[in-house]
Amino acid sequence: MTRAVPEILWSSGMVLYSAGVAAMRIFQLILQKTLIRLYLRMDLTRCSLESTDTIRVLLLLFTKVVMNIKNNLLMEGLTIHWHGMVQWHTPWMDGVGTVSHCPINPGETFQYRFLADPPGTHWYHSHLGTERTDGLTGALIVLPKPDKTIGLRADLPEVSGDFVMVLADWKLDPSIETKNEADWGLNSFSYGFNDTMCYSFTADAAGGTVGLFPFESGLINGRGNHYLNKDNPEQPDIPELPLETFVVNRYGYYRFRVINSGMLFAFRVSVDKHDIQIISVDGNDVTMTSAESVIVYGGERVDFILLASEDVDNYWVRAQTLEVSNGEGPLVPNTALAILRYNGSREVHPKSDRYHCRPKDLCRVVNCPFGRFPDSYNIKCLAASDLKSTSEQIKAHPVPAVTSPNEIQEIFLNFHFSSTAKVPFTTAVNGHVFVPPSSPPQLYPKQENTTVSCDSLNCTDHCKCTYIVKLEKDKTIQMVFLNMDDAPFGMPHPVHMHGHHFHVLKTGYPIYNATTGVILDRNRDIRCNTKSCNDASWSNEDWKFGNVPGLNLNDPPQKDTIAIPRDGYVVVRLKADNPGFWFMHCHIEIHQIAGMAVLLQEGEIADMEPVPEGFPTCGSFKMTEEEFNQYMTPEGARGKKQEKQKRPENIVVEEIDYHIVDYERVQRAPYPPPSSDTEKHPFKNLHTFYHHRRYHVILIVTLGFSLLLNIIFMAMCCYKKCRTSSSLHKLSEKKTMLAHNLLQQTKRHSESKQRLI
Repeated sequence: MTRAVPEILWSSGMVLYSAGVAAMRIFQLILQKTLIRLYLRMDLTRCSLESTDTIRVLLLLFTKVVMNIKNNLLMEGLTIHWHGMVQWHTPWMDGVGTVSHCPINPGETFQYRFLADPPGTHWYHSHLGTERTDGLTGALIVLPKPDKTIGLRADLPEVSGDFVMVLADWKLDPSIETKNEADWGLNSFSYGFNDTMCYSFTADAAGGTVGLFPFESGLINGRGNHYLNKDNPEQPDIPELPLETFVVNRYGYYRFRVINSGMLFAFRVSVDKHDIQIISVDGNDVTMTSAESVIVYGGERVDFILLASEDVDNYWVRAQTLEVSNGEGPLVPNTALAILRYNGSREVHPKSDRYHCRPKDLCRVVNCPFGRFPDSYNIKCLAASDLKSTSEQIKAHPVPAVTSPNEIQEIFLNFHFSSTAKVPFTTAVNGHVFVPPSSPPQLYPKQENTTVSCDSLNCTDHCKCTYIVKLEKDKTIQMVFLNMDDAPFGMPHPVHMHGHHFHVLKTGYPIYNATTGVILDRNRDIRCNTKSCNDASWSNEDWKFGNVPGLNLNDPPQKDTIAIPRDGYVVVRLKADNPGFWFMHCHIEIHQIAGMAVLLQEGEIADMEPVPEGFPTCGSFKMTEEEFNQYMTPEGARGKKQEKQKRPENIVVEEIDYHIVDYERVQRAPYPPPSSDTEKHPFKNLHTFYHHRRYHVILIVTLGFSLLLNIIFMAMCCYKKCRTSSSLHKLSEKKTMLAHNLLQQTKRHSESKQRLI
């Protein structure tokens, strides 16, 4: 007998999709923009995926999936990344624009086919530009096969309900405007151009930056409030707006699947007067861990179980930012709110308070991005690496072993702000600002000149290129994620790896002040050989080849997204058994777009699965002069016999490149120095000049100049009541003759030059 497939609830009482047993599930999703009006005080344009099944949570069994994506946008292309799906044997279905496949253009339909693996809480979102921030996201829940649900988690109670809880930080402005404001440094004027009201970055308890721009709205399942009253973030602009509500029965157990789909902010999730039991991270089971709250960064997922054992009432569900101060002093963190409502209670807003942490009763916070909170907070931090995988999880996904140095490939990757860039503190990985390829490398055979090679730039401490790191197939890969820089506004970076779930073996924190918790110095386990720490190594040479002390090789948790502490590091390990090109990047979207990313090439092209027949291609285009000349013949390019059309031998073909200019390159620069005498004196080669189109341009300009002189002198005579109109006529004729003589001389010189030739 098998356990019934659970119902996943988006909000109280609304079943979105109750999965059945099927070999394959086909979905039709259509992307469009929706205008949302709230009390006529704000208009929001939100990207959304509408389904023929009218669902917002995709609930799948461990089976094959077909997703038909229709782009109904007017101008924007798009791709959909299935965040958490490892895409076994289908790397071209990963949904990363210009890496996995080409963008889906307006009016086009693209069909994704992949295996829904691994089971767990995942999500989908656009992976092109900043469309994710505009709302192109949704939950993706994969259930294990029904015949494997019994005994899979013997430590879990039978749950009475299963809720999805999608978090987001929301701004009224379109995401591209937010990105541009950050690029230009205009986020300082978020409150207006009054210097006394300039926005100051907010900071967390360790002194790291949290908010690059003001927090406006926190949404839970698309519902929340907007805050413009910066003096009181607990008082929303429109208190009457509806909030998400989770209805429970007393003494029932409920599973919450939390997904942070936001652009920037991490959230500390808690439920007033209720403890939570962490049971899964990024879709991977961990032993049940009790906590007062859990921190969820962008891209991360956390599942917890809650026992509804309190009095029948309403309680706040809080998703609180990590902000504790700004340049002016302490501040109250911003919060996204929902309601936990016991059946039988009144439908009113709660009046509950969050649990007060005490010195003798410390609050346990899971997934801390720093080693400790200040002593006054009475909080005990647990890193993600402190969690333990269940025995079933480790049995299915054992930690890759290392028995000799030849079996391991160790890679140090520093996700940081590059202080040596033209624009200070540009986002980078190992000093490389990622430049997306012009054609997806997954569409092999690779086209030429589709990437900006880092090797050709002789990158020492900073460069802009398509940064590619090769992973040797079937080897154990140990990566050391760093977060080392000298930026005054450094912060933890949530790093997401496509194509894999890695084991988190260790977290290394910086040196903190024992009382305040503020960072004093970098972690000293790492040796940085450059200012940007882009050639890092272990300070102790004996730690090479996986011999790092303190690694949990028995039951470490598995994740696909991990927050790297500022001035610290995280050690992860995986097996290079999934050939393909996999994107890895900071999941703060404005960081990824700005260049904090790297492309992993796992194996050689010959190791990768062939691209399906008829798979769409794209990329840059350039035509040679010889190819173009074929079209200029009488027969055209279709003729069997192509004869070159007679043309002047010395014709000049001008080739002009037009580029979208980078913000950091916008500057007034002198014209480049001439490279030859001909460039210094463009009239020297009169033969070329005569036959070039510039001759006709100068003729037109000269005649136009003569006509302009006539008009000017006529206007002057009318103004001065000039009686000598005949003199004006003579003067005009003289100017015309001068122009005519100039052209005749030019022609004679040209003919003379031709005879000399």
